[in-house]
Amino acid sequence: MTSELPQLSRSARLVVAFQENVPKLAMELLEQAVASMPEADTLPPDHFVDEIIPGAIVGIAAALDAIDNRRRLSRAEFAQIVEPIVERHMQDGIPPQTLLRALGAALGHMWTLIRKESTEADLDDIGAMGAELIYYFTETACIISEIYSDVEGSFESAARSARRALCAAMVRGSGVAPEAARTGIPLASEYLLVALHVGARPSAARLGDALVARKRMRLVQRHFDQANQALTLSDFDGARGVILIPLVDGASEADQRHLAGDLVDELSEYVDGLYGASLAVTVDKIPDAAAECAEVANLAQIVGRPPGLYTIDDVMLEYQLSRPGPARDRLAKQAEPLLEQTHLLEALEVHLRHGGDRKSAAAELFVHPNTLTYRLRRIGEVTGINPMTPDGSRLLAAALMVHRLEGTQSGS
Repeated sequence: MTSELPQLSRSARLVVAFQENVPKLAMELLEQAVASMPEADTLPPDHFVDEIIPGAIVGIAAALDAIDNRRRLSRAEFAQIVEPIVERHMQDGIPPQTLLRALGAALGHMWTLIRKESTEADLDDIGAMGAELIYYFTETACIISEIYSDVEGSFESAARSARRALCAAMVRGSGVAPEAARTGIPLASEYLLVALHVGARPSAARLGDALVARKRMRLVQRHFDQANQALTLSDFDGARGVILIPLVDGASEADQRHLAGDLVDELSEYVDGLYGASLAVTVDKIPDAAAECAEVANLAQIVGRPPGLYTIDDVMLEYQLSRPGPARDRLAKQAEPLLEQTHLLEALEVHLRHGGDRKSAAAELFVHPNTLTYRLRRIGEVTGINPMTPDGSRLLAAALMVHRLEGTQSGS
């Protein structure tokens, strides 16, 4: 086969030049590939870097080394490098046509670099390198086609799918017994329920959001697979979800809290900005517990708490303020005059954050303490509540909290 290839000169200058810059080359090609994808501007920065670049570096280095030695990587050698990358893209829900377009963009850029790097003396080597690009494009396209045909849907194995279906039934509160019988998964007498909440719910219509959600799903699933926690049930869509961990009989509340904290800490290593809330419950109490824990985790994020594990005790005030009622409506009206006067609103928020310490609050605002005092007086005039008294500051803090909760619930 070697004799049929366009012959490269020994230690071809073009090959050596690219071998010296493989990591940079891999990043450049990835950037071109991503830029060719529909809605590329919705993709989070560096979304593919950690998972794709290491494999790309290995593949490019191996191909260049083979070219330098006047051979081509065999189908088996090449597939071993390419298949994990293709499967990862498939797991992200990227259509094969998008992946083929990205591949063409990357190799097209590679051809541009070859031409830019070459001189008249490299004419024969340019032809040989072009033949290599055609070969590797063809092989990669075949691998993409085969994987999408043969392995599509493998992201969820039968076992994973069964656990997810049973978890969803338990959270829903219906069809639990049939699902348990169908899957063969034994039900525990009590579960530690952990609701997970990560940032805003992604839009399925935006490619970047969908990829982020799928990546989070993979990372959480990988955690349970590595821990071999076959009886742990999860139903997590990349933004919201529930984990159900069977509890051993006699588990204390401290043990349960410790277990839930460990779980959220471990998952936080895979997923940034993860909030959780937990309760230990029997199967019949799971639907109500799931709703309560989901709200607790959501509230913790809304009010600016750091990522971590929470219970309703941690957000009791916020939880109560989120319930509809006449008192909440009147609280909301107290803060309305400030919403159009951002300098007063900012002054109030900083004043409350510093617990009434006007010197510290003024320093954060970069104003003189007298200026802050004037703004606080104006707040009292427009709202009818004096923020410089303990009762007034508590009331205005609650009013602002209601507005923050309402704004989040309405999507504003």
